[in-house]
Amino acid sequence: MEENTKKISNARIFISIIIWGVLIFIFFKIIIGWWSGLGDNSTQSNDAKDYKMEAYVMSQDFMDDYLKNPSTAKYPWYSDINVVQTGNRYKIEAYVDSQNSFGNTIRNRYYMILERSGDGGWTKISCDIK
Repeated sequence: MEENTKKISNARIFISIIIWGVLIFIFFKIIIGWWSGLGDNSTQSNDAKDYKMEAYVMSQDFMDDYLKNPSTAKYPWYSDINVVQTGNRYKIEAYVDSQNSFGNTIRNRYYMILERSGDGGWTKISCDIK
């Protein structure tokens, strides 16, 4: 009988350790989530926010209108391009690799200026393709 009692108490200890481990894990996840949200200031105006990545994505959308085969377009990573913000205007310097009418892949550098309106819409101001 002592063996059964010993086995049960070992199982209880094991279950207790698992439960405490899960509780500690949840506690730390809550603390980390709270801590990471301290710097979030969602009350900023649209003018103060950084929309550079969104501007780059929109430039790709506008650039697809100029391409013969937009489905073949390959754009560089955001870290490989240049976006400069001045107020609500964004100047994007990037490139796109895509196929021309003959099926050859060519690289076109483009310089695009976009403007973001207060409602979140984008307007293409200019586009220069080299």
